Amino acid sequence: MRNFSNLRTPRNSFVGVCQNQSGFKLILTGKRCQTLKLSKIGNIRIRCHRKTEGDIKQVVIKKEQSGKWFAFLITDEQKEIKQKEIRKVVGIDTGLIDVLWDSDNVKTPNPKYLNRYAERLASCQRRMSKKKKGSNNRDKFRIRLARRYEKLANTRTDFVHKVTRYYADNYDAVGMEDIDYSTIARGRFGKSFLDACCGQIRQQMAYKVESTGGRFVAVDYKGTTIRCSQCGTEVRKEIWERTHNCSHCKISIPRDYNSALEIKRLTLIEIRQELSESTPEEMIALHHKVQQLSMNQEALTSTSQC
Repeated sequence: MRNFSNLRTPRNSFVGVCQNQSGFKLILTGKRCQTLKLSKIGNIRIRCHRKTEGDIKQVVIKKEQSGKWFAFLITDEQKEIKQKEIRKVVGIDTGLIDVLWDSDNVKTPNPKYLNRYAERLASCQRRMSKKKKGSNNRDKFRIRLARRYEKLANTRTDFVHKVTRYYADNYDAVGMEDIDYSTIARGRFGKSFLDACCGQIRQQMAYKVESTGGRFVAVDYKGTTIRCSQCGTEVRKEIWERTHNCSHCKISIPRDYNSALEIKRLTLIEIRQELSESTPEEMIALHHKVQQLSMNQEALTSTSQC
């Protein structure tokens, strides 16, 4: 974009421009391509991916490492969120083999996007390393490599948005483990966890569920893997054991499915604790709903045992 040629910055450096209310104007043309007028810069054609809602308070212009420019429109919009009635509750367990496995026995396999792009990324890195530092050829390969990393990041983000949107739209309450994924990322399986986007899924799940009027519950992760969802007996398992076999109640189900059922049970307990803070009428209504959800979980677990 020639309009930003006056921003003299070193190569590979971050470029950001922030404009307050008096420094910009959005000219609507009725089409997808709009015109953004910035003070001391001029008119810039931008492509909007959706209609702006509310009053625009600030505009942030950002340049990515791939050479692309983005304009972020920060708006002031008041939305009244109507709380949902708790009818459908789901517990979700995260992992590396299957990114998500919920209490309805629906699993989402790990797409392993990094493995798909690893060869192309490595090839581009090798070719760039052979170019002379500071040359135009090296800069071209740097941009090419940045675009491939950007493609990988966009593919992951698209996957996370679709998965979290599904649960936010189809369930009234979602329970997940309260895990610090930043600590796990520094461990042995850190690269795999970052590729699986477990932390990003949990973060987006929380705000999307709450933005739709639902309830997001972060339960304690301790014991969800070893505790039997049917009888509560602790069954120790090695990391390579993928089946939960309880010697007490004789249930045999996938270990991630058992964890999801246990997470759902803890989520229901958390919801029950809210009953004590409600009015008597609300307590009676919520008690019947939670009791029905508990009965459905017991019936589902009994069916799996058979």
